[in-house]
Amino acid sequence: MQQSKRCLSVFLAVAVALALFGAQRACLAADNAVQILEQRQGETVSLVAKLTNALDVTMTVSGDLENLTPSTPLPTTIDSDGKPEVPIVSLHVVDRTKPYKYSYRISWKPGGRQKGEPHPYDYALPYKDGPHRVRQGFLGAFSHYTGSQDEYAIDWTMPIGTEIYAARAGTVSAFRSDVEDGGPNNKYKADYNYIVIRHEDGTYAEYLHLDRDGVKVSLGDKVTQGQLIGVSGNTGFTSEPHLHFAVFNTVSGTLRKTVPIRFFLPSGKRVTVQEGRSY
Repeated sequence: MQQSKRCLSVFLAVAVALALFGAQRACLAADNAVQILEQRQGETVSLVAKLTNALDVTMTVSGDLENLTPSTPLPTTIDSDGKPEVPIVSLHVVDRTKPYKYSYRISWKPGGRQKGEPHPYDYALPYKDGPHRVRQGFLGAFSHYTGSQDEYAIDWTMPIGTEIYAARAGTVSAFRSDVEDGGPNNKYKADYNYIVIRHEDGTYAEYLHLDRDGVKVSLGDKVTQGQLIGVSGNTGFTSEPHLHFAVFNTVSGTLRKTVPIRFFLPSGKRVTVQEGRSY
C-alpha cells in the first residue's frame, strides 16, 4: 500500500456568544469544551468528540474526502446527549492501492435539539438585588435582531459582582469561568464566561458575560430555581457590565432558536420584560 496523505482542517465554531451572546457565533478558540480526537485502526480513521466542560452540545460535521467513504453521509449533525465521548464519523479507504486524503470541519453549539414540546413556564428573575434595567430586550436592534439567533434574549445592565440565580431548575450542562477581559472590541467576541442549564422539558438557559471564576456550580449539578449559580461580570464583547439571558434549543452545530418567555416578579405579577424598563 502506498503511503497515505492526510490533510486535516478543524474549525470549532461555538454558539456561545458574541457581543450579547448575539450576532452570528464565531469560533471559541480558547474554549476547550469540545476536543476532536482522531483515531486510526488499520485503514479506517474515526473522529471522536471529547467533551470537557460541557455535557450537552450539538455538532455538525462536513468534509472533503478523496478515496474515502464516510460511515454516515456528510454533512451530519449529532447531539452529545450527556456523553463525555461521542463518535462522529468513521472514514474508510475505498481503494487500498491509492492514497487518500481528507479535510473536515466541525461546528458546535452548547445545548441540544428539542426532542419534544417545551412546557409553558414563567421564569424567576436571575437576580435578587433589583431593580436592574433591561438594556436590550426581545428583537433588540443592537444584537437581538431577526436572524441573530438571539431574537428573544434579554440583557440586564448590572454591576460586576452581582449575584446570579437560576431562573428555572435544571442541570448544569456547560460552563466557562477562566476569561478575565472584555470590552467593545472584536477581539473579545470569542471569549467570555458562561453557564448553560438544561431544563426538564429539554430547553436550555444561558447566563453570559460572568466574572472570572464567577461560576459557582459544577458540571452536572442539579440546581433549583433561585439557587446561586454565578457572579456577573464584563467578559467578552461588551460595552458595559451586564447579564445576557436567553432560553433556547439548537438546530445544528451552527444554528439555534431562542424562545420567548415571561417572568414572574417578586410582586407576583407575570410580565414580558421590556427594553428600557427596570425590574
